[in-house]
Amino acid sequence: MRFEEAVNIVLGGGKYLHDSSKGEIKGGLVAVMFNEDSNITGILSRLNQMGVYLALNNAPNNVIIGGTYDMIKSAIDYIRGEGLVARPISKIEGPFHTVYVKESADQVIPLLTSTHFSDAVIPVYANTSAQEIIHAEQFRAESYKQMFMPVK
Repeated sequence: MRFEEAVNIVLGGGKYLHDSSKGEIKGGLVAVMFNEDSNITGILSRLNQMGVYLALNNAPNNVIIGGTYDMIKSAIDYIRGEGLVARPISKIEGPFHTVYVKESADQVIPLLTSTHFSDAVIPVYANTSAQEIIHAEQFRAESYKQMFMPVK
């Protein structure tokens, strides 16, 4: 795509995400550090039941979770009770890369639909799957999904 089109999508998506964080969905993200012995899969499953979701597979032994402020407070208590480190990310104003911002992502669909994407000459790794993509439609779909799905 042309640079100007990419900027248009980023600005549009950013505006919708910013607007959602100022509306009903007030939340944020929390960094969770764990070790190889931690039952992180079980902990993430329990967090999902609490309404807090994986936002980023950030690095080995580190994930980022997101949710509304009330849910995050309970999640931090739970995580620390499991012996893990949980640190809120103070400069983040919303539960990005989670289902809470899907409505904002849906608002970007017209921008994505009207933008011309080309197939890539060199494969690109998708944010949500970490799989190589090369086709224009894959880029359009990935640009949408990465707003509300966990990033790898």
